[in-house]
Amino acid sequence: MARMVLLSKKECKSSEGTCPSGEQWKEKVWRGRALGARQGGGEWGGVVAGGPFCRFLVFGPPGRTKGGGESPHSRIIGAMTTCKRLAAVLPFLLLGISARAQDRSLHWDELAVEARLDAAGTLHVRERQTLVFTGDWNGGERQFNLRLGERLKLVKLSRIDPATGREIPLVQDDQITQVDQYDWMDNSTLRWRSRLPSDPPFEGTAITYVLDYTLSNVLQERGGVYHFFHNFVFPERAGVIERFVLDLELAPEWLSLGALPSHLERKDLPPDESVELEARLEHHGLGRPAASRATPAPLRYAAFAAALAAMGLLYVRFRRHEESLGRFTPAEAPAEWDEAWLQENLFRYRPEEAGALWDQRVGPPEVAAMLARLVEEGKLESEVRSEGFLFFKKDVLHLRLLVDRNGLLDYERRLIDKLFFGGRTETSTAEVRDHYRSSGFNPSSLIEGDLRRRLENLPPMRGRKGPGPGLRRSLCLLLATLALFGLGAITQWENALVTAAIAAFACTWMYVPGLLAAFAWRKRTENLDLASLTFLVPGLMAFALCALIAFFDDWLAPWRLFVRPGLFSVMGLALLPVTVWSSLLNNARTREKPEAIAFRKRLGAARGMLRRELASASPRLRDEWLPYLLAFGLQSDMDRWFRAFGGSRGDRGIVTSTSSWSGSSGGGGWTGGGGSFGGAGSTASWAAAATGMAAGVSAASSSGGGGGGGGGSSGGGGGGGW
Repeated sequence: MARMVLLSKKECKSSEGTCPSGEQWKEKVWRGRALGARQGGGEWGGVVAGGPFCRFLVFGPPGRTKGGGESPHSRIIGAMTTCKRLAAVLPFLLLGISARAQDRSLHWDELAVEARLDAAGTLHVRERQTLVFTGDWNGGERQFNLRLGERLKLVKLSRIDPATGREIPLVQDDQITQVDQYDWMDNSTLRWRSRLPSDPPFEGTAITYVLDYTLSNVLQERGGVYHFFHNFVFPERAGVIERFVLDLELAPEWLSLGALPSHLERKDLPPDESVELEARLEHHGLGRPAASRATPAPLRYAAFAAALAAMGLLYVRFRRHEESLGRFTPAEAPAEWDEAWLQENLFRYRPEEAGALWDQRVGPPEVAAMLARLVEEGKLESEVRSEGFLFFKKDVLHLRLLVDRNGLLDYERRLIDKLFFGGRTETSTAEVRDHYRSSGFNPSSLIEGDLRRRLENLPPMRGRKGPGPGLRRSLCLLLATLALFGLGAITQWENALVTAAIAAFACTWMYVPGLLAAFAWRKRTENLDLASLTFLVPGLMAFALCALIAFFDDWLAPWRLFVRPGLFSVMGLALLPVTVWSSLLNNARTREKPEAIAFRKRLGAARGMLRRELASASPRLRDEWLPYLLAFGLQSDMDRWFRAFGGSRGDRGIVTSTSSWSGSSGGGGWTGGGGSFGGAGSTASWAAAATGMAAGVSAASSSGGGGGGGGGSSGGGGGGGW
């Protein structure tokens, strides 16, 4: 049923139009019958809602008053009658539109192609299309699929007069407003008009058009043999080709090295189906025919062999430079456990200093180590509480400040002020997370600046930086690469530019991860040979990708790449990976002096000594060394030790304590952290909770939602109507 809503007086005043007055306004609903309610003084008690159209049906055009002749009661009855009629007719209107859309079809009675390859390598094509239109088509369309370097020239477009058989030339016009006019929509799409918009739709109307055009550079020359690979049917079409005929002729100067049909017929070609011909041809005429020529294979191999040799030479120089600074020299450290050596080379520095010096990074391990040191020094008390319910329980670190914050070091004070915000003396991981949920909190950034300044003043690190590698070599290689591609663009600009774009895209995918790995390798002190593969392999992959582009047709035949680099482009392809390689090696080179490298290697040896002890059931460690274990990122090793040996050591009489407020503990053996951190397995929880607090809080964020080229053969494309 139709449904019409009567607005209240208040709602009416906020709507469009003038509201009728009345003593009493009520909301009523029309359910399939006219509403003739009158209240007080014969005036309306409501106004029909439903948009301007419904108001027009009820009250007439704007400006009419209710006293214009018909009563409102009669107008509502008339409006409802009209609405019912529209509702009854609308489905039939929609069905008519749908049927009309389904009647729009197109196919080809015949596609006849006459093609001739002349002595210069140009393909002359005469394409006769008989299109059968049904529906309100405007006309026909032909899309040409042009490979890089190919050139299309339209000689003539004609329509065949069905009465006389005479060819009627079409006229080019950029508007295409009249029948027998055509224009190019882009470089490869041709359209022509067959019907005016005011004309009746086609009803199985057959119209024959003839396209005369030439294609140059359709041949690909390789080693004196010319490859011809052409598609004589446009597969991108909507209709069936009922009959296809091809007549192919070669100029006398051409000799086919295999079977090549001169006449070919097909029937009922469905959409997306092609007719491709491939041949290997020899030219026995004067001059060189127009063709896309590949650089001779010996020249390509020579270019890439020279590039590979240059990369090898650059690596040898890089390796010798790093060896001269002692990067590959083993650290001066005892092979066995030596606590006195640790005291001299490690424990004389704060744990956060040792961690930052070892890997040249300031992150959560250094922050956690500093918190552990402050607990050991009695400046903080700590407790780990298990909070949550059932499977959602997690360890939460609680801290209490025991000293005046004004007496702390500069970077210590900066971190404490953020953790104990608002002047409080107690805090926890949960409170810090809630407080900085919207703004974010990065503890590492608070201590990094001051900590690095302290490190630079340590005797082993003073003047640690030597002269860095210059950018001149890599910059010159890059400019030379660009110049070679530029020279290639002078003769084959499309091939050169596309080749450069593909190579740059492929090498970027290798260069970026390799560059990040080179930055990380520069800071390493151990396992350098194995770790160097993280940036050497991407450099070699860049070389392999550029070689693949240059040798694609040779290595992966019968597959073909749609670009054929010329001589200068091949040289650019060979030089590009050398440029990438040079940049990676430059960024991997150390900037430190030998003294600083030797010092950092000793710290790495100390870390290895501590790590080896954590693989033993009875490590020769002390509880007060826990901050150093955290600074060196050995939390996972401690976790494994607690799981494997923590319980058995407790069974042998090692005293363990539950997590409670505590201060600094004295020296002694290794119980897993001593009283300061809970001892035994509790220390694993403390380390995990402290690392979680040191990781900081991420700021809240919101997210929102939001024709030509390519192909193995020339020719092809699409066709149909528009």
